Amino acid sequence: MAGARWPGGSDEVRTPGGAPRGRGAARARDVQAMSATSPTPAAAPDAEAIRQALAAGQLTVADPATGYHRTLYAPCPADGQGAAVWRVVKEQGRAITQLTMRCARCGGDFVAAPEALYLR
Repeated sequence: MAGARWPGGSDEVRTPGGAPRGRGAARARDVQAMSATSPTPAAAPDAEAIRQALAAGQLTVADPATGYHRTLYAPCPADGQGAAVWRVVKEQGRAITQLTMRCARCGGDFVAAPEALYLR
């Protein structure tokens, strides 16, 4: 049987109105473009929460409304990609004094100042 067809004479699958089909097709028009190079500046409460987390020796900050733990990151100076914590230096107590970040895109390491940190 060479080339068996559906009763309508066509083997194409279409939806009413010719709308695109497939995984995520209905949501594609609703998605807004996000910039991978320009993070949203940390709001004043985030800056204070970051300072308190570093003083307590923590790399995450719990969101009081949802309980979700937001992690620290810093934009890479080479390409602006959000870089994760790679190495931590602590004082004799538990306060974090230095964070070395590594960019997943370019592979570069850099030391991030506390003012350059953001929460995801």
